[in-house]
Amino acid sequence: MRIESYVEDMQIVGNVLAGVSSSASQFSNTQPSKRDVLACKNMPVGKIKSTPVSLTPFLMNAAVERIKHLTAKHVRLVHQISNYSAEQVRDFFGENSYQDVKNLDLSIRGLEGYIATLVRITSDTSANRALKHLDNVITEYRLAVSDLLMILDQSFIESIVVPSQTEFVDESLFENFSFH
Repeated sequence: MRIESYVEDMQIVGNVLAGVSSSASQFSNTQPSKRDVLACKNMPVGKIKSTPVSLTPFLMNAAVERIKHLTAKHVRLVHQISNYSAEQVRDFFGENSYQDVKNLDLSIRGLEGYIATLVRITSDTSANRALKHLDNVITEYRLAVSDLLMILDQSFIESIVVPSQTEFVDESLFENFSFH
């Protein structure tokens, strides 16, 4: 399995963020009351100031399934490259893909934080259960991407081993240690 571009991943993350942001915006622009934020029930049309791209339960489920698919793809990729040498990993990915994974990781972390905030805000609504599920799926996805990034970091970032400056560390303990 070779990933040429992370455009699909970024597009899915962006779509989820847009849908959740729209729903949150609609939620914050109306009077507080018990309602289903994701289904946008009881929303007066005049009060909605955001783009009408609400994240309905159907779209939420589609986003969750798509993110689960991407998580599985990244887990398979991590298993595939886990035994590669640093040179093989660099040849397999290339510098551009490495930068794309780093950008994807940052985007996912932002999305995860945003949804965690929404989970806290909507703790007394029916949307909370769906948002918690989405939050859990996004966390699993972030962990899969973080595992991939951990392997890539070891391959792309030069590390210099500095000898111990104290007598407290037995350097022979680490002589057979390798990053891969």
